[in-house]
Amino acid sequence: MMTVKLRPAAICLGLIALCLGAQEAAFPPFEVVVEVEENAFPMPAYLDTNNGSGMFWGSGNTHLGRIGERLFATAHEVVPGCAPLNNARWALYERKADGWQLCQRDETERTREDTPLAVSHDGRLLLSVNPTLAPWVDAPPDLSTREMAKRGGEISHQWRGGPARPEFLEIDLARPEQPPKVWLPPWQNEPTFTEHTYRSFSADGANGEFLLMNNVGYTHAEWALLDRNREWHIGQIHWPPYTIDPAYTPYHAKTARVNYRNVILHNRAVHVFGEAAYNIWNRIDPEKPETWGRANWGGRIRKLFYAWTPDLTATPFSEWVVLDDTMEDGGTVSQGDTWLAPDGRVHAVWTTSPIHPGLRDQYFPDIKRDWHLRYGTVRDGQVLETRTLASGGETTGSLWPEGKPRFHATPDHQLYILFYLRDVSAQTPKQTGLHAVRVEADGSVSPPVRIPVEYPSAVFYTTAPRSGNPASETAELLGSAQVDGKLMNRYIRLRFQPPSTPLVEIFGKTLLLPGEGRTIRLESRVRDLQNDADPNLTWHLPGDQSRQGKSLEWTAPPEAGDTFTIRAVARDAKDHEGSATVTVSLPPPALANLATAIRIEAEDYVAEGGGTAKICDPYQASGRSISYWHQNIGHWLEWEADIAAAGRYELWLRYTTACTATRRSLLLNGSSPGPAFADIPFPGTGGWSGTEDQWRYRKLPAPIDLRAGKNRLRMTNLADGLGVDFLLLAPLP
Repeated sequence: MMTVKLRPAAICLGLIALCLGAQEAAFPPFEVVVEVEENAFPMPAYLDTNNGSGMFWGSGNTHLGRIGERLFATAHEVVPGCAPLNNARWALYERKADGWQLCQRDETERTREDTPLAVSHDGRLLLSVNPTLAPWVDAPPDLSTREMAKRGGEISHQWRGGPARPEFLEIDLARPEQPPKVWLPPWQNEPTFTEHTYRSFSADGANGEFLLMNNVGYTHAEWALLDRNREWHIGQIHWPPYTIDPAYTPYHAKTARVNYRNVILHNRAVHVFGEAAYNIWNRIDPEKPETWGRANWGGRIRKLFYAWTPDLTATPFSEWVVLDDTMEDGGTVSQGDTWLAPDGRVHAVWTTSPIHPGLRDQYFPDIKRDWHLRYGTVRDGQVLETRTLASGGETTGSLWPEGKPRFHATPDHQLYILFYLRDVSAQTPKQTGLHAVRVEADGSVSPPVRIPVEYPSAVFYTTAPRSGNPASETAELLGSAQVDGKLMNRYIRLRFQPPSTPLVEIFGKTLLLPGEGRTIRLESRVRDLQNDADPNLTWHLPGDQSRQGKSLEWTAPPEAGDTFTIRAVARDAKDHEGSATVTVSLPPPALANLATAIRIEAEDYVAEGGGTAKICDPYQASGRSISYWHQNIGHWLEWEADIAAAGRYELWLRYTTACTATRRSLLLNGSSPGPAFADIPFPGTGGWSGTEDQWRYRKLPAPIDLRAGKNRLRMTNLADGLGVDFLLLAPLP
């Protein structure tokens, strides 16, 4: 049975609907109100440092900190006249009643990376900085840093970085324009810090403790904990070893450096999530360097690691475990966010992106390019689950999850996921933008709600609890967007609240198969927080027909077609309208009541040659289906039909295809049943039924004669792709 629940503000987004469908009825949806959306502090005119870093580079941290009614943010600016790498500085802003105001900027030190901040609930604001100890290098006056990079190749070969000095800076909130207090960790054994820190800066806001993890080369990170008594604790966290020859690893390292980390500190327990780079993945031949490496094929972050300790000051970190990876398909992993729940579970959300298109097309044409929003939980160092919440791409639809998904947790521990979807379809209006789902304590996830933000960002910071920020009813975001042709920092404040309109749910069977008729029977349920909704709905049917009541029983006439939508509408006393829509798929009238037909599920093929098909789970399939039947001309599949008595049969297929020139041939028991079966066209259905019902029935050109007993049906690829749900043999009189 299928359950559908939608509100006007909630939209069904591609594969999200497939992933979440069985869980959608667990709780009511929600509304997201945009309370503030504004330009924040300006992006400098000399925005681009061209040093490999940037305003949103250190996305595992945050640049937003709230202390009571005060909101602060750090900016990443270019130092004029200075050549990379250490040609950046930090600036601190505060949002006041009359807008964002500059508190101060660093006029003396230089750095390479952006500057994260963290706060405590008792009113402390600290910045993590990494001033360089290297000498100043003048930028040529006649060239921008970007032009210099083009002329000089990789920046690191053109300009040097050099040693650096990690520090904490504490801002005096009574006088935020004054120079901050410097906290210098008492590092042991003189670690060789440089401008490449990939650092993570976090806080236990309730306990007033701050933790820095700062990389040292390719072996480990040094960590420094400034505790509530203003005392230091120092240690190291070492990276997981590579299991391949260092000749094939990034920078020939022996360990996989874990970068862009999300770190949670709570009562001295520490949870670390981060990404690691791999040149070699499962289908790469190490002896063919033309197929690997960042220079040729872009990103190589392929594993998401996790480690923890129950007490940073007393217990070593656990062994690293892999939360997710893209070692099978050559894609990349991008860490999003983490949140520690009161029950001890740590929630994580991240995205995976597909293989480089050039690498795929040239060397791995069978790999499909799909984007995924992924979610998982861990507790006590053990991975409890990982799953996909949304997908888009060549096989999963036109809505691609991109950027850095974030959590928002309210004071009562209600958890939401904020994420960005890019709509690459030709539909109008497109659904590109910021969206949210709600996660319940039992792991169920709501339908997605599109957030009405005018200028959404794919990568943004929040007032994250892992940086010490207290839980809040509102979510605060800092991102960037093009506004009137100019790149601007944008501040957004969102509020999550219950809906004011009725919630409509539809229950019932929406897929009828041959022999099951064309009578639709659906039930509804209306829920409304104000308890003023009419429980009787209006059912809107094809042909401008309608019915009233809580339930619907309606026999679709032939002119209604085989696939259509039914919309159920409820209204409350204030005329607020809530609705839900279901797609109904019926057999053609000729097959509707044919109980003697023999159905062969496509995934039950008994032989294959010339290629490899895949079994899929598209929308509205009768069970599962087969696809990926297009790569090789001559790729054949064979099914077996056990016939009680010899006779003549019509052969039908329920199929889907986004192609317009699909063709197949048919052999029956090793021979052609006639000339019409040598080249059978399959008209396009508009897609692959990844996000909507695009199945169609196709009766093959002529009846076939089947013998009693077992018969073999072989179909061979002549051109283009074809997804098949089932084959149907309908006996003729």
